[in-house]
Amino acid sequence: MPTISDTPSPPLIAGIAGDAPARPPRRVWRLLHSEPARWAGTIALYCFPAWLFIRAFYVFDPDIWWHLRTGQWILQHHAVPATDPFSFYGADKPWVVYSWLFDIVMAGLYGRLGLAAIAFYEIAVRLVLTVALFHTLRNLAPGFWRAAALTTAALFAMSRILGPRPGMLTILLIIILFDVLLSATRTGRTRWLWLLPPTKFADAIPIPALAFLAGLFLLTYFGVVFVIDLEHRLILHPVSIFGAVLGLGVGWLLHGLGPTLLGGLGGFGVMFIFYLFGTLFARIRARKMRAAGQESDDEEALGAGDVILASVLGFMLGWPLIWFGLLVGILLGGLITIPLLVIMLVVRRYKQDAWMVFIPYGPFFLISATLIIYFPNLLSALVPK
Repeated sequence: MPTISDTPSPPLIAGIAGDAPARPPRRVWRLLHSEPARWAGTIALYCFPAWLFIRAFYVFDPDIWWHLRTGQWILQHHAVPATDPFSFYGADKPWVVYSWLFDIVMAGLYGRLGLAAIAFYEIAVRLVLTVALFHTLRNLAPGFWRAAALTTAALFAMSRILGPRPGMLTILLIIILFDVLLSATRTGRTRWLWLLPPTKFADAIPIPALAFLAGLFLLTYFGVVFVIDLEHRLILHPVSIFGAVLGLGVGWLLHGLGPTLLGGLGGFGVMFIFYLFGTLFARIRARKMRAAGQESDDEEALGAGDVILASVLGFMLGWPLIWFGLLVGILLGGLITIPLLVIMLVVRRYKQDAWMVFIPYGPFFLISATLIIYFPNLLSALVPK
């Protein structure tokens, strides 16, 4: 006797069950998702920021002329101005030219291309900004046309704040930073994280935001000490205090409190011995200058700031790695010092100039610490086994 389950389903019930063929996609939908349409949309999207700029070509940001003149001043004097040379108000006040690199590049381009350099810079940065923003939104918002629409809206909203100034590069780098972090989070692929040294502490600090801030503070400290010591052969005490606190925290996270304190003590001890030798060298130099009829200038071979820097790096690298960090820094300094001495001997200026040449070693110690902390595999490949 047949049951209900044995009864064949009528065509209507079969269609409701899902056996009926699906409706063909609409022609417009099929056209929008075709490969030629996406290529056309990509080209139009990448041309959109350039079209916005060319359509209303006007340099509405007057700061570009200040940047150009500052870059020209730096190229002419081979130095960065400490006061504002272009205004009466800032003529006797300290001035930090934070955008010196941008100013030099723009002044060089302006010298070769004229006003076209400003247009080329704006169009190039807007194009790269569009590519980066679109790539980021493709990861956030599924669908090609949705990401394209959001990118277009964002570019239009930013059109009034974009201009020929370094701030455009800041916006671009923030987008790239967010894109790299987002891609690593979503896919688990970390091959591009080497572009973001602050992520070094992601394993030591479970909270990603705090890990990133710790790495960012460390790189900021390295950069400030590097630039000031390179330009003025000086390591400021407030910066050293900040570095000591930061070094204790970083060292504690990386290798515990014991190796951190031993590393700081070891760095201090080794560098203090070099400091004593530097003091002896400074006395001999001052005696020779007075014997030659010159007035002593009280220059130091090594200062107290170098000793404090070695202690801070000892906190960060820990014991026994600090001795290797100092050794690498000394070797890096030798790569500059030895060729310089050879040149003096060749031109027969060694006796006159050797006592007057001072090379800051802080930047070399910072480069060594950066290699050990952020690129240990690269450093191990360079060191002979």
